[in-house]
Amino acid sequence: MPVLRQALTSAEPLALVFHEQPGEAQRFLTLLDQIHDLAAQCTQAGLEIASEQVRIVALNARALRDAERFMRAYGNTPIPTDSYFGPQLRDLALQHQKNRRRRIITTIAIVLTIIGIIAIVILTTPESANPTLILNAAISDDHAKALQIAQDQAQKFPTDSEALVWLSVLSTLQGDQPAAQVAWQSALKNSETPDSLIYLRGNDLLLVGQYDQASADATTLQANPATNPEGLFLAAGVAEAQGDVKTAIELMRKTADAAEAAGRAEFAVMARIRMGGLMQYGIPKKP
Repeated sequence: MPVLRQALTSAEPLALVFHEQPGEAQRFLTLLDQIHDLAAQCTQAGLEIASEQVRIVALNARALRDAERFMRAYGNTPIPTDSYFGPQLRDLALQHQKNRRRRIITTIAIVLTIIGIIAIVILTTPESANPTLILNAAISDDHAKALQIAQDQAQKFPTDSEALVWLSVLSTLQGDQPAAQVAWQSALKNSETPDSLIYLRGNDLLLVGQYDQASADATTLQANPATNPEGLFLAAGVAEAQGDVKTAIELMRKTADAAEAAGRAEFAVMARIRMGGLMQYGIPKKP
């Protein structure tokens, strides 16, 4: 037990600076593997290490989040064949690189496609609201700009529920409750599916970090059997955003089960894919 604590005490500060000095990444990996082995030995011996496990989970999560930076710092040094964490960090870093390349390729394909059809779109598609402009500003934390865009969009397209929901959310964020209420009522008036607007609002609230309000919408959706899967899915997103990945995984599992029970196979598949991603990358594997 003292050896485990000493290893944790050495590894925790190193998790922040392993990339700053040559050889520190190698030492960090050695400590991670040592901690894994020591924790397993303590568990087998029946020792109580609950407090140490909390530190281990946090340390492992930090290491996995920094997998790419770790591999850059580790350099070309071969990873020991008996390392527990080395292959995980290497594979995760490679996966991140593949995902990044895939996103670049996808972006190029999308751009080329847009260039090829933009003339046809302009000629055949009536002008409509563009909530993506609001979204991009909102997720960049430029809420004042997002609000201005939402106001412009709502004024130009007064029956577009998505723009109105954004206007309601961003007005609330800026403390303008009367404007928020007017926008929300207008959105409800122009939508045939009010429940879908609650889900939309909850997602918008989640994106701007209003977790309590997003949770409230999730609870409302869960109370309705028709929208229970959406409520669970939204609640899982809130849990993940707050760093509670264990709860997020459990809620995604409940989402998939509820969707399957409701005969909504595609939604169930989406939830299980998201749950798999959280299980693989959201938390470290237990020693």
